[in-house]
Amino acid sequence: MDPNTATAVGFNGTILRSTDGGRLWAPQSSGTTVPLYAVSFEDANTGTTVGFGRIILRTLDGGATWTPQSSGTTNDLYAVSTVDADTETAVGAYGTIVRATDGGATWTPQSSGTFRLLGVSFVDASTGTAVGADGTILRTNTGAL
Repeated sequence: MDPNTATAVGFNGTILRSTDGGRLWAPQSSGTTVPLYAVSFEDANTGTTVGFGRIILRTLDGGATWTPQSSGTTNDLYAVSTVDADTETAVGAYGTIVRATDGGATWTPQSSGTFRLLGVSFVDASTGTAVGADGTILRTNTGAL
């Protein structure tokens, strides 16, 4: 993304987008009323948001349209990291980790052995970190947390 473009998400399915460095924010239609907890874009057009009740929404047009994806979990998702057009990882309640390597068409669960994961960040398709409750830190260089 460029330094002037930003997207924020929140309660009631709120999605806001700014293209002027955050001075003005325009609402986007998410198609949901559930809380959205995190959003990640790999470029100005391609991004993913996650939230309550396993929801994953993806856009390929800068948020003009958001399409639901099947997450493969029933748990809330608290964070997402998108590194390229194909690779995304989301984490959440009960140590949930789901990962897509096909642009989000198929989300595959991974086992974490933890209670709650609250954040995730990947620098490329293989190298990433997830953090969670009680000081949990998971690190990978293989793509599998």
